[in-house]
Amino acid sequence: IGEYGETDEANLKAITDWAKQTLEGYFPWSFKKMSHDRCLWTIPPNQAYTDVKNFIKNGGTPPTHLYDEMITFAQTNIKNGHASHEWHEGFYQGIKPTITCPESAGFSIPGTIQAEDFCGSFGVQTESTTDSGGGTNIGFLDSGDYTEYKVNVATSGQYVLSARVASQQSGGLINVQVDGVSLATLQAPNTNGWQSWTTIYADVTLTSGEHILKLAYPSGNFNLNWFSFALGSGNFPTQKPTAAPETGCTFSSAFAVPGQIQAE
Repeated sequence: IGEYGETDEANLKAITDWAKQTLEGYFPWSFKKMSHDRCLWTIPPNQAYTDVKNFIKNGGTPPTHLYDEMITFAQTNIKNGHASHEWHEGFYQGIKPTITCPESAGFSIPGTIQAEDFCGSFGVQTESTTDSGGGTNIGFLDSGDYTEYKVNVATSGQYVLSARVASQQSGGLINVQVDGVSLATLQAPNTNGWQSWTTIYADVTLTSGEHILKLAYPSGNFNLNWFSFALGSGNFPTQKPTAAPETGCTFSSAFAVPGQIQAE
């Protein structure tokens, strides 16, 4: 394909997706235009540029006196990353390249991986989280969705996989696969809220080296914030329910003794 551009974001994305699947390369243009929003960034024009543009469009007396001003403008403004440039995120989202998992940087294991830092995915969305540490979680998961991560395992052996999940429903599943081989399936419980978080665990066996880790979601309806791998197996931490706040006795009514007192 030659050049394409100057259309709305939906068309840009449709053309780009087709090019990624069909062609060896693609070239959306342009990366710089004066006073135009169908590009990655816009260079706001000065008055000299506007006067020259009007002459080209409408004719009249050639504005030769503007030559030096135009050269100065070009030298000071048409530079990558100049402060005057206006960035257009929508255009970038439409035409950005796809980085496949083999090309991406790998995460070290043992270690923690943020769920939203995937290199491949289908069907997932992200949102802000109120879990400890803040940041972003993935969610809106449906059956058949998945996320992929490139990992680098330091040492072969047994690992405890921990996954931080939240759900207002029950039955969510995470199937853990490495290089296409299923290692474990975890079930996300109903935590009584999409931002009420708990940690679930499973034992997995990993071999050293680089791998593609896939988290498949045979059943959705839960959020995932992060997951981690630690050397070892079994003896998973016990999940303790949140205790009700304690009430002091200072201002409570006293019970008569002798007498019977209900424990609650």
